[in-house]
Amino acid sequence: MNRGAHLQKSNQELGELLTHLARRGDTEKLGCYQLAGAGMATRNLSGSTPLHAAAETGQAKTVEFLLEAGAKAHLYNAQGQTAEDLARAYKRKRCLYRFRIV
Repeated sequence: MNRGAHLQKSNQELGELLTHLARRGDTEKLGCYQLAGAGMATRNLSGSTPLHAAAETGQAKTVEFLLEAGAKAHLYNAQGQTAEDLARAYKRKRCLYRFRIV
């Protein structure tokens, strides 16, 4: 993968990287990591998945991408919140809409 999809990381390191990409809305790199075999439910140190990060920061297109890529919307982070809970808490209406249509 020429776009930086290196899977030579621990699960937590990979989770940190994927959640960072999701916060930025970088679906291109997320897609490269997915093609390289990274799971879109990989968690960071706080137990959040890329879907949690995208929903919290209002990255609606990334939420849609992740859901279509098989991200699990029912997973809880360390604070007991789903990605949809975070979208609701931060009033990310465009993200909430994506949870309804995908």
